[in-house]
Amino acid sequence: MTSKNECDSKHCIACYEYERSHIETVLIERFNYFIVFYGVIVVGAATVKDHPTRTLVLGSSSVICFMIFLTLWRAQARLDAVVKQMSEYFSFHPIATTGITADNRIKSKRYLVGIGIPLTCLLFLTGGTIVSAVLWQGEISNPSKPAISTHCEPSTINDAVKR
Repeated sequence: MTSKNECDSKHCIACYEYERSHIETVLIERFNYFIVFYGVIVVGAATVKDHPTRTLVLGSSSVICFMIFLTLWRAQARLDAVVKQMSEYFSFHPIATTGITADNRIKSKRYLVGIGIPLTCLLFLTGGTIVSAVLWQGEISNPSKPAISTHCEPSTINDAVKR
């Protein structure tokens, strides 16, 4: 591990800047992919009419979104580590001076992109899966509603025409 004195060179600052920029780019690309996938799943689930298919779509997409969330979480943790090291080693760098307010509270909301929003979306998908499964179970256990027929019987059409 290098000491603070060894990391005062301009080359080291450039390396940290490159690493931070790279991790931020990876995080944002993964976040955008997550949001697009989430949007497609929500629209797809809203257009499905039957509960078994909707439950299958929401359940499988919850698993996939969880996997994407894990990659976002890892990228967020790496970005936080780089930002923390930069603020410790280079106290004059803007990332160190703008990240902390006068009362030493961190005012950055970076965690919303890497953790907050994806976790909220994942909880909504999981909740939608549960609700869809419960409604599907209700249809199975209570088949008292008559099925709606989408086709007409030929005899009823002929009777209607004769009247």
